[in-house]
Amino acid sequence: MFYILVKTGSLAAEGVDQILKDWKSLVPSATFVFTSVLNELLPPNNKARVVFWRWHDPLPGNRAFTTYAQQDARVDLGALSMQLGALPKSPHEQNALWYKLYRSIADDPSIVEIHPQRN
Repeated sequence: MFYILVKTGSLAAEGVDQILKDWKSLVPSATFVFTSVLNELLPPNNKARVVFWRWHDPLPGNRAFTTYAQQDARVDLGALSMQLGALPKSPHEQNALWYKLYRSIADDPSIVEIHPQRN
């Protein structure tokens, strides 16, 4: 309704008919509305499935130590193990530890600069 009001200046039937005749102009707005509603309705785990294309254990943190840390030359797994103890293998435990580490530095200015709108 707001879109029709903005485009035509009124909510009269002629304005609606005019917008519907030029249906291509509705596609961007309809897509935005659809994705916004879908974003609010989907649980976080399902959003992660859509974003990361993984059905089981979709969050990247679920593979933080068994996959990503081993592939990244900047990560010293020995030092990390000495500081944290045995690194978890299960996806749930990896994500929990990863998130705990993240929360400990979340307010660091270099992190805030990258993620300015985090909750």
